[in-house]
Formats: sequence, C-alpha cells, structure tokens
Amino acid sequence: MAIGFLVVLGIATYGLLAYLDIIGTTSAGWTPREITQSNVAQVLSQTNLIQDIPEEGVIAAYVGDEGYTLRRGSMSGGIPSNPDVTIRVPESYLETMGQYGPCAAFAKARGDGMLDVEMHQSSSELGWKYRALVKYRSCLG
Repeated sequence: MAIGFLVVLGIATYGLLAYLDIIGTTSAGWTPREITQSNVAQVLSQTNLIQDIPEEGVIAAYVGDEGYTLRRGSMSGGIPSNPDVTIRVPESYLETMGQYGPCAAFAKARGDGMLDVEMHQSSSELGWKYRALVKYRSCLG
C-alpha cells in the first residue's frame, strides 16, 4: 500500500510538474520568464505536464491562497468540487518557477517541506488513472 501511495503521489506530482514543463533542475527548453498569480495558469497550461493529465483527471492546485483546477491541457482559476488530488505550494515559489521551470520549483518546495499533496482516492486507483504521468516523478523525488 505504501508503494502504491508513493507511485500515485509521484505520478500526480510529476504529471503536474511535466505540465509545467519543468523536468530536472532546469528544464531543457525552459525559457525564464516572470510568473505571477495573474499569468501562472496561462503559462502552466502550455506545459507537457498539464497536457499529459488523463482525460478524466481533475487536480486541485493551490499557489498560495489562489485555487486552480488542472485538467488535460488546461489550468483555470477556481477549485474543482471533487478533485482526485490536491496540491499546495506557497506563492513564493513562483519566482523559482519562472527562472528554472515548474519542476525545479516543485522539487525545491518538496525539499523545503513546503509542498503538500493530498490524495482523495486510493493510491491504487490514482496510480492506474495517472499512470501516464509517471515520467514526471523525478521532479518530486
């Protein structure tokens, strides 16, 4: 069960990070830019991680106090009523995200103990549903 939980958590987190196009410390092809609350959804919607979220997948993401809904190919303001996973990262990591990419920001937040991931289904259900995101697991360790 613990392994399943870690797989699901890794997949969901890595998927989110891939969507943000932040793989590794600095993503290959990541162009540094300013990311703020006003443009984070637009920027992240263009990343591989968001593009790879499964069709039926729904993730709630909080950047600071602002809530967002992540679905395949989009990140929009507001939180879903019944997400599969909820991810929280402090707003202060937007600067790192802009400079080095989403993966670097999530990895730093994780290392600092500031990344919170809450699963709302069993790890086996989430592991199967989000299996396409396993390629992003390196962002979260």
